[in-house]
Amino acid sequence: LCRSFGGTAVDGDVVYVPCTDGLRAVRITADGQLHQLWHADSDVTGSPVLGGGLLWSVDPSGGVLHALDPDTGRSVSRTDVGTTSRFATPALSGRDVIVPTMDGAVIVRTS
Repeated sequence: LCRSFGGTAVDGDVVYVPCTDGLRAVRITADGQLHQLWHADSDVTGSPVLGGGLLWSVDPSGGVLHALDPDTGRSVSRTDVGTTSRFATPALSGRDVIVPTMDGAVIVRTS
């Protein structure tokens, strides 16, 4: 499918894969076939998490947290968080998205 580093997120039969050329959504059928549903922008490469109806992933090189529509892969919100490592994975707590950065952590309050 792609070159990938980090963890995936799963919702039913859909797996969100952090590919080095952009996050991808893949449906896995009962017989093990992979069907790509969408491919996000090439800068959204961080390990994703699902919560609040959105898929959260970072652009590690740009220091941006993206809130993606899990059905389309389109970024519906962007928040500057600062430099992160390639393996930085957002964590969810209530309405907060916590992003580990090279300088500590950034907490983004969602609506």
